[in-house]
Amino acid sequence: MIILRPLAALACLLTLSRPGSLSAGLTVLKAPAGCVSFGAGVTALPNGNFVVTDRAWGATETSPGRGAVFLYDGATLKVISTLTGGAPGDFIGYSVTVLTNGNFVITSPEWNGRRGAITWADGAKGVQGEISAANSLIGTMPAEWFEPILVTALPDGNYVTQCSAWNEFRGAVTPGNGVSGTVGEISAASRLSAWAAEESPR
Repeated sequence: MIILRPLAALACLLTLSRPGSLSAGLTVLKAPAGCVSFGAGVTALPNGNFVVTDRAWGATETSPGRGAVFLYDGATLKVISTLTGGAPGDFIGYSVTVLTNGNFVITSPEWNGRRGAITWADGAKGVQGEISAANSLIGTMPAEWFEPILVTALPDGNYVTQCSAWNEFRGAVTPGNGVSGTVGEISAASRLSAWAAEESPR
């Protein structure tokens, strides 16, 4: 088992300990370039790998962060993949949900002017590059996902996403494929159900 702890005094370092192993003790994991709050979110996966988020990644004195999600190999402590936002203010990596099959889902409600994105990732390979419709389920209207996106892991390895503010509070519940992911724009064809605007609870 790996225990990960952000160092309070050093925002770009992460400490790791492996109780009971031959290499028991602390290991300091240096943040990749561009990190600002490395280790603010850490999620362990069943296969021993782990996910580290930095929603402020890429921030400068004059520009807000794009955000980044890193998948690390739990044995070698090397980065397997890096997912980033495409523009300042995307702040990707709001939450990470581990699926029952060992893969994981990343939510980024502030992506692309709060259109929002839900990104599936392989627990062994991760997902590399910037968030887009090619690798994520995305919203289409600015500011339609100003509420957190909820992801529910299902027993069979699949997942369901709930976006109650989508499309002027009509809402969308969208099934996701836990083996290959679900990508593209949320639409009447992709969503499971939706409320009429006047019927949505406030």
